[in-house]
Amino acid sequence: MATPRKLVTTSGQTLLIGREIASRGQGTTFESLMLDTKQKVAVKLFKKQFNTDNTRRRIEYLVRHRFSERCPIIAGPFETIADGTHLGHSAPYAEGNSLDQLLQKGSVNPVQAIQLGVALTHTVRVMHDENIAHGDLHSENVLVEVASDDVLIPHLIDLDNFNAPGQPPPDMVGQNLYLAPEQRQAIAAGKPAVPDIYTDRFQLGILIHEAVLLKHPATGADHDEAAFHEAMCRGQWIHDPCNGGERYSALGGCPSGILGTELSRLFRRSLSLDRSSRPTASEWKEALQRALMRVFICLRCNGSFIGDAYSFCCPHCKMPFPKIVIVAPAGRAIAIERAAVPIGRDTLDGNPTVSAQHAIFRRRGPVTYVESRGRNGTYRWDGTSWVRLPERTLIAVKAGDRLRFGELDVHLREAV
Repeated sequence: MATPRKLVTTSGQTLLIGREIASRGQGTTFESLMLDTKQKVAVKLFKKQFNTDNTRRRIEYLVRHRFSERCPIIAGPFETIADGTHLGHSAPYAEGNSLDQLLQKGSVNPVQAIQLGVALTHTVRVMHDENIAHGDLHSENVLVEVASDDVLIPHLIDLDNFNAPGQPPPDMVGQNLYLAPEQRQAIAAGKPAVPDIYTDRFQLGILIHEAVLLKHPATGADHDEAAFHEAMCRGQWIHDPCNGGERYSALGGCPSGILGTELSRLFRRSLSLDRSSRPTASEWKEALQRALMRVFICLRCNGSFIGDAYSFCCPHCKMPFPKIVIVAPAGRAIAIERAAVPIGRDTLDGNPTVSAQHAIFRRRGPVTYVESRGRNGTYRWDGTSWVRLPERTLIAVKAGDRLRFGELDVHLREAV
């Protein structure tokens, strides 16, 4: 069927059809112009076999939901095309290259990758809050625009494989590299592999894995189709750093040890066979936002990682992190070796100016923090005077610092 020069939507908007930008299983997408508003849009025209009443119902359902108005990084349809010959829709034109292209270049730093993850989890949550599954989350359906300040802006496209209550099921299955175990088993049994919220959660975990670690979760177990299928249906994260997963680090991407405890825990759940245990988009978003505050750079190898209380060395070069020791009067030494070490009157030989719990030292990767809690305050020597530290606020400290708890002076040194 020849592509027309102009089309009119069911609401009367005239579209000028331009160059082809993508052709996939269900149809072809064109860069187009909405003549009345001069807005650049993406027009998708479905192939003849998908020009059905069910497809039109599904398009009109998406148009009614106006996802692009609720979340500007969802490029959801907002006009229906149904002229008796052509069936399709127009959606906001999404700028940028695919996430897959961006990751292959290896030009995404950890902070940008985590920020991308935060944005993507937000878009998925917007759909899931309406009980709508995207149904085809993968790196070709995420376009990434690079803003002038090097901020990466993702756009979620191609909602045509969605699934929602009361709507006809989608005609397509989805991208093979991202199918959940239950979908693979359904296909093997000759049954419909219909997507839902839980298969979306599985796919979202893979997307975040690719963005942050620069590799698919099955990397290292994908030498043939049978091995890949087994890895995807295993229900276990083969890159788990607590289960020998670091042996896959040489196969490209980043070592899984860079993730820290919280994200590692979510990846274990996201690939689980227990559908209900897979993290929600909200859980991912909150964990990724916390991870943004814990990104460190190794001073030896310049590698980036997410540090926490259970990080003891650089996951790239294995250089041990410095351990801080508090040296009290009379030479008593208190090592900061645990995630949290409380310091108080009993710890410091009963000094009456020191509160029962005067301060808490906390480890976060290579950095040690002190949190003041005592009635008489915690002070740090700045070279000329004692400066009181704010209460219940984590303040980074280092070897060589002098602190005062009440009227008791201590200094910090690195453990030998």
